[in-house]
Amino acid sequence: MPKKDDFSQVPDTLMQMFGKPIPVMTIKLDGRKLAQVDIEKVKASLQNDGFFLQVPPPPENLLEKYKE
Repeated sequence: MPKKDDFSQVPDTLMQMFGKPIPVMTIKLDGRKLAQVDIEKVKASLQNDGFFLQVPPPPENLLEKYKE
C-alpha cells in the first residue's frame, strides 16, 4: 500500500478474509529487484488499485517433473 495504515483501497472481500490488517513490512521500491514478482507490476498495482497482494506460488509437483 502506498501509505502506512491506510487500508481504504483494499476490497472488503479481502479485508473479511484476512481479518484485522497490520503493517508487516515497508520497502523502498526504486532500484530494487524482487524475488518472485516484477517490480513494475507491483508499482502498477499500487498506482491503479491502491494495494498489491502477493500469494505464494503453487507447490511444485516433483512426481510430475520426474515423469517428464
